Amino acid sequence: MPEVREYAGLHEYDGQVQDLSPSGVTAALGRLGQGPSEPNPHDEAHLRAAEQGIRTALDVVEEHRRNPLVHIANLDLASYDREYAP
Repeated sequence: MPEVREYAGLHEYDGQVQDLSPSGVTAALGRLGQGPSEPNPHDEAHLRAAEQGIRTALDVVEEHRRNPLVHIANLDLASYDREYAP
């Protein structure tokens, strides 16, 4: 979620903390890939590769269970110090 907030500019995630509990991660991974397909085949392939990377990091490797930086990024509010997103 932090990357979506900061780099994709999806402000509906501002002020939200990602649920990194086992059930929260399972639920989020279940929603992954359910959005509409991209019309451009290259963009669609890139999106699917990114989704697979997230599945690998969170489901296979369980990065959130061993890397404190995942939690630090999740709780970091420094990115809100902007004129358009106070």
